[in-house]
Amino acid sequence: MTSRVLLILSVLMCCCKPETLKIGAIFDIEAEVKEKAFQLAIDAVNTKRTGDERYLEGLVEYVPCDNPFKAMVATCRLVSNGVVAILGPSSQDNAQMVQTICDDKDVPLLDARWVGRPKGPTISFYPHQGVLTRVYMEVLDAWNFQDFVVLYENDDSLKRMGELLKGYDSKEHQIVVRQLDKYQNGNYR
Repeated sequence: MTSRVLLILSVLMCCCKPETLKIGAIFDIEAEVKEKAFQLAIDAVNTKRTGDERYLEGLVEYVPCDNPFKAMVATCRLVSNGVVAILGPSSQDNAQMVQTICDDKDVPLLDARWVGRPKGPTISFYPHQGVLTRVYMEVLDAWNFQDFVVLYENDDSLKRMGELLKGYDSKEHQIVVRQLDKYQNGNYR
């Protein structure tokens, strides 16, 4: 995720005029790892600047998963603070609300989640699911795994694993499927 955000932030720095560019990020739950990746990307861009290049400032908002109203409030707060782009949330309902406001205010939404059928012009930094499935299958075959565990985060991620699960016969392979954060409380244990 850090390299994708770094690429996008570098492009934004070339296109915008103010000395300090504010980049917003909306995370569905307090996700320390995602915030660290976001801050590392901003710090990396700021460290590599020379002379009169622009400085990036990251603004972070947290919203509950699948709460479009709070996502709307967070987006409006970021827009009113003058962000030039927003890194969107991962839940579909929140992301759609953020996209609507960003479209209305002409603020780019950096959407780093998987979207099966994007609407409108989109640049996807997420690898195509068919390619990922082939890679997973090749790794399992190359390492001769007979049994394996599939961990998924939400319904969308389980759907993406569908082709992988279909590709293995349950009589020859033992496959365990488990949801990481069943109660959406940030506890992945």
